[in-house]
Amino acid sequence: MFRLQYILPLILLVLPVKAQVNHFGVPVIKNYGQDVTHGSDYSWSITKDNHGVLYIATDTRGILRYDGHSWSNISIPGDPVIRALGTAKDGTIYVGGAFEFGYLQPSATGATEYISISKHLYDTLDENKNRHLKISRSQIQEINSLLITDSLVYFKSFESLFIYNPRTAGTEFIYFREHGLTQVQSIACFNGKIIIADILKGLFELKNNIPVPLPGGESFSRKICTVIQPVSEKELIVATYYDKNLAGSNDDVIFKYDITTGKAINPVSHELNELLKGSQIYTSVLLSSGELLLGTLSEGIIVLSREMKMTGKWDIKTTDLPDQTVTAFYCGDGSSAELWAATAGFISKILVNLPFTELAPRTGYEGVVNNLMEFNNDIYLATDLGIFKSTTDNDGNFAFSRLLNLNQQAFSLSKGIYNKKEFLLACTMFGLYHINPDGSVRNVDNELFYPDGTKRGTNSVRSVLQSEIDPSLFYMGLSKSGITLLRYNGSTWKFEKQLKDIEGSVASIIENEKGDIFIFTNPSKLMMLPKDGTTFTIFSESDGLPEGYVNGIAKINNKVLAITSKGIYSYNSESGKWNDYDELLFGYTHNVNCKDLYTDGDGDLWLSALNDRIFETFFRKDSSRLRMIRGPLNMMPNIEKLDLKHINDRIWIPKSKSIFVIDKEKLLQTPPEVFTLFSKITIGSDSVFMQGSFYNTLENGRRIPARDNRSNPVPEFKYSYNSVSFFWTTPYFPDEESVVYSYRLEGFDKAWSKWEKVFYKDFTNLPYGKYTFRVKGKTITDIETDEAAFEFIILKPWYLTTLMILLYAVAFIILIILIIRAYTRKLKNENIRLEGIVAERTAVVVKQKEELESSIHYARRIQMALLPSETILSENLKNYFILFKPRDIVSGDFYWMTKKENRLYIVAADCTGHGVPGAFMSLLGMSFLDEIIDKERSPRADYILGELRLHVTESLKQSGGDDEAKDGMDMALLVIDYNTNRVEFSGAYNPCFRVRKLSEEDQKRYTDSDSEMPDGSMTNGNYLLETIYASKMPIGISSRMNEDFVFYDWALEKGVSYYLFSDGYIDQFGGTNGRKFMKKNFKRLILEIQDYPMKKQKEILEERLKEWMGQMPQIDDILVMGIRTD
Repeated sequence: MFRLQYILPLILLVLPVKAQVNHFGVPVIKNYGQDVTHGSDYSWSITKDNHGVLYIATDTRGILRYDGHSWSNISIPGDPVIRALGTAKDGTIYVGGAFEFGYLQPSATGATEYISISKHLYDTLDENKNRHLKISRSQIQEINSLLITDSLVYFKSFESLFIYNPRTAGTEFIYFREHGLTQVQSIACFNGKIIIADILKGLFELKNNIPVPLPGGESFSRKICTVIQPVSEKELIVATYYDKNLAGSNDDVIFKYDITTGKAINPVSHELNELLKGSQIYTSVLLSSGELLLGTLSEGIIVLSREMKMTGKWDIKTTDLPDQTVTAFYCGDGSSAELWAATAGFISKILVNLPFTELAPRTGYEGVVNNLMEFNNDIYLATDLGIFKSTTDNDGNFAFSRLLNLNQQAFSLSKGIYNKKEFLLACTMFGLYHINPDGSVRNVDNELFYPDGTKRGTNSVRSVLQSEIDPSLFYMGLSKSGITLLRYNGSTWKFEKQLKDIEGSVASIIENEKGDIFIFTNPSKLMMLPKDGTTFTIFSESDGLPEGYVNGIAKINNKVLAITSKGIYSYNSESGKWNDYDELLFGYTHNVNCKDLYTDGDGDLWLSALNDRIFETFFRKDSSRLRMIRGPLNMMPNIEKLDLKHINDRIWIPKSKSIFVIDKEKLLQTPPEVFTLFSKITIGSDSVFMQGSFYNTLENGRRIPARDNRSNPVPEFKYSYNSVSFFWTTPYFPDEESVVYSYRLEGFDKAWSKWEKVFYKDFTNLPYGKYTFRVKGKTITDIETDEAAFEFIILKPWYLTTLMILLYAVAFIILIILIIRAYTRKLKNENIRLEGIVAERTAVVVKQKEELESSIHYARRIQMALLPSETILSENLKNYFILFKPRDIVSGDFYWMTKKENRLYIVAADCTGHGVPGAFMSLLGMSFLDEIIDKERSPRADYILGELRLHVTESLKQSGGDDEAKDGMDMALLVIDYNTNRVEFSGAYNPCFRVRKLSEEDQKRYTDSDSEMPDGSMTNGNYLLETIYASKMPIGISSRMNEDFVFYDWALEKGVSYYLFSDGYIDQFGGTNGRKFMKKNFKRLILEIQDYPMKKQKEILEERLKEWMGQMPQIDDILVMGIRTD
């Protein structure tokens, strides 16, 4: 496909083939052998459908299909060799092979099936569309190439071309020999032009289905043009398979061809051309980066830059490719597409889409890489097995060789500079080595004289630091003996002093702007030595460090940082304390187990952290936001990195025995969109609903693969198929095996499942209803896929269908009718019998009711007769009223009064219960009161209540047992003594309201905001209502039997009103909200009516009660007594 971004410079001079290749390593490769793919020895073409599923043309196994989870085989009738595959815009895969061509489409159940186009052409082509031509099967030959344009598909063999129109299903045939061509090797599309290459005649353009020579096309005669690759608006790269029988030994094999002028030039050096001649170029692919990859039959893959320089050679020596023979490529559009290559017996996945490449020990170094450094344009490695320096091997590859005989364990490398002269220091197990730009090596130990005049080895050196404040001073961190201070004057090294008060191995040393030295040792200890000081400060939690471990130290933005298991901490030189510095990465490192932190030459930050696995994270920070990228870096091994360097615009990270070279521009690219696909859906026990893919059906009956089933009607499954199994996959090939999934069945599951590596889910015995199954994936690169969704309906079981429910209803109605008729007949007969019985018993009940009511009315007359006459009050008090409203015929409330020895006794009582039970208690109460008053001479009010309590408990035989009734009465007793002009009160639960007119002094006092009303009192500004409280115990058995009832007495005054009452009026329900009248409202009402005489007050109370009750029934006996002492 033509790529506008690939513009080759018009130059003829190029670097020789021996220029360094694979300088930044090679891509990661994974190979799939025949034991996995079940393919054949050779594969000839590779493509993907629109959903990312891979298809591979094989020699003997038809077409392989790989969806990211499983490999499968698509058989072609007759088992022909399949040579060509291609994908149309609608997702259809077209197939070309030996004497056969056609396309793939989903079957009725979604399984991939092959549809032959060629079998309809064996006898004749459509006469109206193909010029009355008749062909035989042998004329089809072997379709070795196919080309797909927007509207047509070209199937090419060496001698024939078939042009298929998918819209009309018509096919046109071109026989090349009729146009003077003998063997057409290649076909390509360039700016809408169809280009073909004939081995003997050169390049042609197909115009109106007739081959027409291209300008300069004859220069490609007698060449096997295996590659025709558009690279600009008017240029092609044409690469040929060298055959000495067709061309001279000095012929060029690769050309840059201008299709407008016909000019063809060799854009590569003589050495590279010679390499390509012997490599047998077979196929090619153009990457989005502009690099051209040539697949060869003997030299693996050759990588050419835009300038046509060889920048890479991927073969069995330099990469994990399993074979040198490359027969097919496939690389999708965009930078996120991986490269697929077919080699002998293998399918290789080459991860050119990852932002990093890999250098491995195959390049010449040995051991675990601990540190690396760029010095004098070379790369130096410090490994467990020595020090290695970059070089170029005999094949021109980037490689490493051991530096002299330094084969001991090397820990770190550090650049030094003195008087503008750079040198490299290597810390090794056997001392410190000084490496000069010319490659010469000095053992620093051999130059050191100690104070006693002796020389002795420094043994194992782990780290070294050159002071920025005093460049002649070097701190050398040792494995066991602390730190040695050295002086360097540009030519010789001298011992300065030894600092031994350090435990453990000195892993790293940092100097701050003041010259203080910070030292990190293994195991996990952080300390500081002040400039010119001799005493170390060992930091701990008391200095601000968190609980846990210190994993290292770093210096970023002139701040000394501690890398800890709880985040990043910075040192405050003023306070001498460590402070939380998670703000450096906008809080990302808070409580994170950080292992390493680096800054590169662009000021970007790199964090290594541990959370179940090692995560490398890249941070790019600007003034307003922080961009964080981790996903693609997860593809590196789960190993703590040991170093990070910014070299030649790349980030170099050693991990164990490998070195990963990261391209930040690739790292910053937008991640691709990834889809999760259903691969199979079964219903019931084993019925397949879909296997392979969904599809849409076109008007002509062709099925086009679809990612989901949304464009089709929602499927409905019978209730007998209410068990559904879903299988899925994600064709994300950087690491398809690490994808984890979460799923949810809407209508059944309440939440998404946890992320786990699972590829199917079974649901059994689903209730009828509508469901949507959703599944999504998450890749190792932290991409969350677009979810796959499948909506379906489980129908009701037959016995719950609408028809059956109607039948049930009809049957039920008929049954009810029959039952009703039978019972009606029976009831009529029974009614006749019962009517006689009812008439007899009704007469009995009516008689009993009349007798009972007569008895109750008689009891009422007795009760009323026992109630004292109002003449007692009228003779002694002119202004009074008695409001008495029993709820039933007889009442549990009663009033009582008598006068003896010029003392007037007035009682309002409420007995337990109402109706007949309450009436009996009232009779007892009145009888006992008469007895007590007659017996005693002028008894006090409290004495009367106490005696009454004794009479009640004795008569009812109350002892206080749990199982006996707590019968009794509440009572208010008011005594007016005309001899002494005093008033007495005593009460059992029931209080007395005393109302008097306010004097001017009272009015002034109670209108003062600072004055408080007495407890239970209320005023309306003219009158004051006071509550005379009763004892909180009844006339009857209680826990306070030994206590006396309260007693009050006061002077008899004129114009004072007294009210005795039961709780019937106050507890009556009514009003708009059906609530109780309440004592507060009763007090207000009493105050409102004070200007009226007592008779009128009774009328008002009755009217107000009637209004309040409305339609509500009376719930209790009502008794209110009012008297006024005029």
